[in-house]
Amino acid sequence: MRASAGLKSLIKRSPLSRYLCGRDDFVRHRAAARLLGRDVETALDVGGEGLLAMFRRDVKFTTANVKKADAVASAERLPFRDNSFDAVVCIDTLEHLPRGIRTAAVAEMVRVARKRVVVAAPLGTEGHMAFERRLLEELVRAGAADTGYLAEHVRHGLPTPEDIDRLRRAFGGEVWYEGDYRHAGGVASGNRCLALVLGAWDNAADDLSPNSNLSRKPHRHTNRFYLTIDPAKTTQRK
Repeated sequence: MRASAGLKSLIKRSPLSRYLCGRDDFVRHRAAARLLGRDVETALDVGGEGLLAMFRRDVKFTTANVKKADAVASAERLPFRDNSFDAVVCIDTLEHLPRGIRTAAVAEMVRVARKRVVVAAPLGTEGHMAFERRLLEELVRAGAADTGYLAEHVRHGLPTPEDIDRLRRAFGGEVWYEGDYRHAGGVASGNRCLALVLGAWDNAADDLSPNSNLSRKPHRHTNRFYLTIDPAKTTQRK
């Protein structure tokens, strides 16, 4: 039996709704929400679908995406004036952009942010990219229906450590690392209900932990990086 529209709306508004996110969705959105800082009241979510609002109900989010968003726009041409938002967040979007426009996209985020920019993406080590190529091949052989997102990862390439260094030279900022790409999907189970319950349990346990799971140094199997930029300091560097 399907849930009514009213019930779905109630679930989405509940403070517990974030625990029902997929494991990787939960981890990356929770980390980005914490890196935003507590001095933020408005934020632009570039490439997002509104999940951040479940993690920071004190922030008014605007989504910008190529479809189904508050503002339909491309990342390298955001339709907002300078300093329009306290913060800009971009989670797992850079890897879906051609390498040639990634710096321009980050420059746009810096332009429209007053206090902070948080850019998160899978870390493009050789091991991680080889892992995703093998995974894509396995999914295609198995006849998986939705492989488009992973195909874009492989086609455009994940942001490499060298790419991150170039972004830091251009915009400044600090880098944090999180996760293990071998286990990013969370608990595997043939029973969808069981997988949902186990995933929600892991998410809730993580949320109650005082530890952020973020590190200042990557390891061999690091899944994702988070680059935090202060737009004011970037302006001073120019």
